[in-house]
Amino acid sequence: MGKVTLILAVLFITILISFFIHFSENPPIVAELSSDNVERSNARNISNFALQYGIQQLLDGNVTFADSTHGMINDFSSFRSLEGYVDSIKFSNNTTTGTITIESFSRVGKYRHRSSAEIEIVLGTDALSNITAAIVTGGNITLKAKSVITGDIHVETELNFDEILGMTRENLIAHAQSIGAYFVNPPNSQAMTDSLMWVDGNFKITNNWTGSGILIVDGDLDVAAQMEFDGILIVFGHLNMAAFSSITGAVFIIGDETSTLSSHSEIVFDAQVVSSSFSSLPSNASYKILYWRE
Repeated sequence: MGKVTLILAVLFITILISFFIHFSENPPIVAELSSDNVERSNARNISNFALQYGIQQLLDGNVTFADSTHGMINDFSSFRSLEGYVDSIKFSNNTTTGTITIESFSRVGKYRHRSSAEIEIVLGTDALSNITAAIVTGGNITLKAKSVITGDIHVETELNFDEILGMTRENLIAHAQSIGAYFVNPPNSQAMTDSLMWVDGNFKITNNWTGSGILIVDGDLDVAAQMEFDGILIVFGHLNMAAFSSITGAVFIIGDETSTLSSHSEIVFDAQVVSSSFSSLPSNASYKILYWRE
């Protein structure tokens, strides 16, 4: 009985030693499996980061929808993140639901990953509620024959960008510069490149000119011929509108200078137009996640 027990004990020890020898001689298999899991996990994490990056680019106005349906980040190229790469970020505008689908593609080593999300853009309403008058001005307004102001006129000599537009003056200038909508002493009748335009200096319109969105003139705005503008106009100097010119939305004239509306010119307050103008300000936009797939 004692011999049997001894033999079994020796046999067990031999098997155990063989197991450890085999394990020690084959560690690359375990290491390889561990490395694969890390690469796969990193690829997924990078794709999720890319989705968040893509959403922010969308809110910042850096996504262009070439055919109103499919969008790409402006000047996008593959970039490194963590131990891998973000290969591409694609946007799809769902016209029937009013939502946007975002897809991100990443790679780490031999692993590639795709993540997707669907979001709904929500425009902030705090700033909108602060715009209720056709004109806010600190100076006098001279109305010539048959010129019309439809809406309230409020007296205010200063403009708080945070309260009116929901972002600081500095941030608004920086955004205008980033999208090529910032002009210093522009030529007469400079066209709006998009739905936002900041003019540093005086601005003169000498022929038929149309625009929409948000126009800010850090100086005087003189209209010598017909002008049609829909949106929010902010002038830091005086506003002189020639005959047969019209502004629909809201006007802010900062300071105490006297402005003039010539005959057959009009300013009409329109809450819907004001609301639409805020789409050019990314800081006023937020989003709601409808689904997120890793």
